[in-house]
Amino acid sequence: MDSGKTWYIFAFFILFFIMGFSFLARDLTGAAEFDTGTVNFTLEESVSIALIDENSSFGSGYVSTSPQALINTEGTVENGTWPGNIDPMVLENQGNVLANVSISAQNDAQTFIGISGADFLAKASNNETNSCLSGILSSYTTIPTNNNTVFLCEALNFSENSNTINIDYELIIPSNAPSGDNSNLITLLATISNY
Repeated sequence: MDSGKTWYIFAFFILFFIMGFSFLARDLTGAAEFDTGTVNFTLEESVSIALIDENSSFGSGYVSTSPQALINTEGTVENGTWPGNIDPMVLENQGNVLANVSISAQNDAQTFIGISGADFLAKASNNETNSCLSGILSSYTTIPTNNNTVFLCEALNFSENSNTINIDYELIIPSNAPSGDNSNLITLLATISNY
């Protein structure tokens, strides 16, 4: 065979091999096409509170010294025989916004305790650090009734481990108050805080 023809045949096979490999490589690597998209969602504001510890029971006792007894959930018992180990209520912000929390009672102190001169008060404190960011009711204040409220916290945090407050109660019971079992319904209202 002629060396020139051999050379042409060899060149033809090389060219065929290179072209075939390039088509094969194109199929392997692909002349890829792609596009992009976006995933969207909207998270709405949610105000949600829950009492973790929803009962405060002072137990049984009596006024031991006139004119009145003072008892509270912080353990103070003055002029009375009630036990001093009462737990406060614990309120948690379970929403995703700062909450403005207020309190009211179904009955005023006179109706609840059964005599004039009685008082029913509340105050709040942080259960976890930085839970109430603004406007905490840090002094005992008479709890209003008839759809009136008083703020416990004007900006209750929703961040995990910084979203609970204690609600402490105090009773002033006159020495001539009637005996009996007494209870009062507490209402806690939460709205979105402007803090």
